[in-house]
Amino acid sequence: MKIPTNLQSLYSGFIKTLQTPFTLKKENDMQTKGVMKGEKKRWSAVAMVAILSFTLLPSPLTSRAYAWSWDEDESGTKDELDIQLEGYRKRVEQGISLQERIVLLDRLIKLYKVRKRDSKALEEERAQVLADDQAVQTVSAAVPAEITIPFPAGL
Repeated sequence: MKIPTNLQSLYSGFIKTLQTPFTLKKENDMQTKGVMKGEKKRWSAVAMVAILSFTLLPSPLTSRAYAWSWDEDESGTKDELDIQLEGYRKRVEQGISLQERIVLLDRLIKLYKVRKRDSKALEEERAQVLADDQAVQTVSAAVPAEITIPFPAGL
């Protein structure tokens, strides 16, 4: 971003101060230069305020500040665990077997314990799935593999 500035007045004022010999000056001359110096001070103050305000205003060129925390790695792992839990829930909705559910729950429980999160709900669900699996096994063991039902001869 270029800021057009007229430097001619500053340059001429600087050159004049270098070219004037060190002599006593008249009172009128001193008063007019004092007025000019006060005016220059005002303009330089205005220029400083303008430059500072341009740097503080947001623009596409200024960098954005982002918050960072020490717990950034931990928050990433929490998201990872939530994603894995959602994946497990979707697979359950799709209808996976009880054995697969037990294996996946074991993995999730271990991850939760490693990350020091509460795995009580997952452990309760695992216990329920184990009970369901054992009930299915006892029912299937009680029923013979082939059941022959005699059909009436007339049908």
